[in-house]
Amino acid sequence: MLRRADTIPEGQPKFMIGTLSYRAVYPVAHASMMAMAVTCPNVTDLLCVLDTYLHCARNKIANEAIKAYRRGTATHLLWLDDDMIFPHYVETKREDGTSTKVHLAQKLWAHKQPVVSAVYYKADDAKPIIMDEECTFLNTVPTTGLIRAGVVGFGCVLMDIKVLVDMKKRYQDELFQMPLIPGLPVLDEEGNRKVDEDGVPVLGESRTIGEDLFFCRRLQEMGIPLHVDCDVQCGHVKLEVIDRVSHEATLDSQPEEAARAA
Repeated sequence: MLRRADTIPEGQPKFMIGTLSYRAVYPVAHASMMAMAVTCPNVTDLLCVLDTYLHCARNKIANEAIKAYRRGTATHLLWLDDDMIFPHYVETKREDGTSTKVHLAQKLWAHKQPVVSAVYYKADDAKPIIMDEECTFLNTVPTTGLIRAGVVGFGCVLMDIKVLVDMKKRYQDELFQMPLIPGLPVLDEEGNRKVDEDGVPVLGESRTIGEDLFFCRRLQEMGIPLHVDCDVQCGHVKLEVIDRVSHEATLDSQPEEAARAA
């Protein structure tokens, strides 16, 4: 539940939750996201941006977080996407060796790092959505502990809002962008540039950089460390289109039945 910032004790975080929502697309995940907002302690503000481009939504949330930071009503921004299933409470060990459960936001905040992400996985190959500083996806991550990373997705990330303030001051532009990267020259088998019938070099397909990758590269430029708490494991919900290909895949596992149907 939302709390007045002036009722939160000194030294405790003031969480603002920023969510990107496409509402009915993933109703179960959307419910998990809203439950996070209800159960998270020390929440002073909640902003849910609906149905817009990713980088535009993130910029709106970032700008509102900066305003809250300057008012003194928020110290940290918890980014949440509504295609995620969150573990609202995470088991953690005390100094005496015993275990207790703390809220996800408090678990990430306890590391006292500027940016800490939870772990979640890609829909296509179930690999972690975590890259090293060379922008190479990690094949796997530990099941526990805090690790350094170069790039993460923003489905569940806790960020000190001062990071946004400092980045805005340095770059003087939108914090999240999706720039278009021109395609690279296409080479033939001998390593020479291919040209078309008019002698114009052939280029590969252009592509856009994701807004999360763009932001994380700026973190690297500023020397701001990015961490992942491997204790906090989230689910990533994606829709599947069930079509003829899906159907034939089931037939492949039942050759005798497929033969009889033919």
